[in-house]
Amino acid sequence: MGLVLLVIAFGALLPVSAAAQQDVLLVADFEADTGGFVSADPVAELSISDDPNLAFEGQGALQLEYVQAPLYPDVPEWGLPGALYLPLPDGAEGLGEIAFALRSKLSTPIIVVLAEGEDGPRYNCLVWCAAGTWNEYSLVLSDFIHDRNGPADHNGRLDPADMTGVAIVDADGFVRMIGEATELFHVEPPAEQTLRLDAFVLRAGEPPTAPSPGGPTALADYSPPMRGLLALGGRDVAVYPEEQEDGEFALRADYTTPAGTLFALAHALRPGVLDGVGAIRFHARTNRRVTLVVTLDERRGPGELNKSSYHATMQVEPADEFKMVTIPLSLFELGDDQTDPDGTLDADLVEMLSIIDATAAFEGSEVINTLRLRAPVAVE
Repeated sequence: MGLVLLVIAFGALLPVSAAAQQDVLLVADFEADTGGFVSADPVAELSISDDPNLAFEGQGALQLEYVQAPLYPDVPEWGLPGALYLPLPDGAEGLGEIAFALRSKLSTPIIVVLAEGEDGPRYNCLVWCAAGTWNEYSLVLSDFIHDRNGPADHNGRLDPADMTGVAIVDADGFVRMIGEATELFHVEPPAEQTLRLDAFVLRAGEPPTAPSPGGPTALADYSPPMRGLLALGGRDVAVYPEEQEDGEFALRADYTTPAGTLFALAHALRPGVLDGVGAIRFHARTNRRVTLVVTLDERRGPGELNKSSYHATMQVEPADEFKMVTIPLSLFELGDDQTDPDGTLDADLVEMLSIIDATAAFEGSEVINTLRLRAPVAVE
């Protein structure tokens, strides 16, 4: 198929009447057929479930059943594990919103990919799919980030008229690919997974949005369904949004980290969001004393040689309340195993922020912990 993807990855305020002005470009309700979707995983089983108890609405839902497997971009004939693909031979001119409901047997990160041409640029949006419940998504074009690990875009913007397809991909395959490349992240044995898709709609124009609150720029969204998040490592992992007393949501991660390994919560950032920023701030709460390593990944172009990781390390003590952590960008240091042509962190090129529990690696023993985070923000 030629659709090789995966770089992790994350509107305008409209009048309320805009919702009525959104023309529907495409609807797939999966009552009678697959709505044009095909499986990009050659060994997965694609079907229509006609059990209304398994549908988001109506009688039917699209169902993809498969066994988790690593992604191998260099072996295209193996396809994309856990991937659905909708060809758009006539493009999607005027596209403003992609809405759908998704349910998974196991919690997993999902990458939604918009492709321009068979070998053209790709734009990604990373979302979290909580297990055992229907997750409703409404994505607008500004949610999608150009995949700089793939083909360049000649005009630097997503052009719906040039789109050739939409892919919904279980990013567990990416996690397993990393696990095969390094022993730093424990990866659980492959398990049987099921994705169910329903109420898939492409609409013209963007839906109305609430005014964004003032204050620092948020670097993550932990309200359900969470966006821009990928969990790496750990055993018996559960990651989900947890409502706080003030009505806001924090991320809660329960996990066991085997000795000598790391547990990471990686957040996709839009390149340029840290340009001119002085520090990163977040609030953390942990059940035990932990060593956190915060990393910023800078990408200059495709391939590992054009990527550099910078880190800052800190201790966080157990507490019943959240503790504020502020890290000036000036404190981030280039990793010992990293190279960077100019030897300095270029904030405008940062595409990923990771908060890593490195306690099991530093202490050399298994760590059982619950870590809660309030979304990181960029501060001057």
